[in-house]
Amino acid sequence: GAVAGLVGFDETDGTSEEAFGAVRRLVETLGQERPLVLVVEDIHWAEPTFLDLLDYLADWVRDAPVLLLCLARPDLLDARPTWGGGKHNTVSLLLEPLAETAAESLIETLPGGASLDSATRARLAQAAEGNPLFIEQMLALIAQDGPPEGELVVPPTIQAILAARLDRLGPAERAV
Repeated sequence: GAVAGLVGFDETDGTSEEAFGAVRRLVETLGQERPLVLVVEDIHWAEPTFLDLLDYLADWVRDAPVLLLCLARPDLLDARPTWGGGKHNTVSLLLEPLAETAAESLIETLPGGASLDSATRARLAQAAEGNPLFIEQMLALIAQDGPPEGELVVPPTIQAILAARLDRLGPAERAV
């Protein structure tokens, strides 16, 4: 709806091929004004038609400086094994977990991390298993509740950390 209005496309009369062409023209027009970076996160949850559109843009946007950056979990390749393969000017990068020393460095640079004792920082780095989001959320939880007295209790998963943070919100915030 909203994108169709931006590109001047009537959804009721056109085909998906025409819609894709309209989006491509919009992207190219924006890219001709100045270099354009399109960032699309969590495409592993995207509808097949949206993935088809991204594929189309990667294949056909060539007349403007456009960087199409798509972020996804590896399970996207379960649904789309050929994602990004065989296309001109495409690169796939797999981000490995952080090494323990890199995780400890991240902990020290994030708010509240430097104030933790070295044993707590090491425990947090080990529990995070190289996942920067886990580290960030644990430090946010510590900042919210204050530094741990005694041993740091680390929830076993990111989902548990996020649930713990949500449980601490007030009723109005939780309703949102």
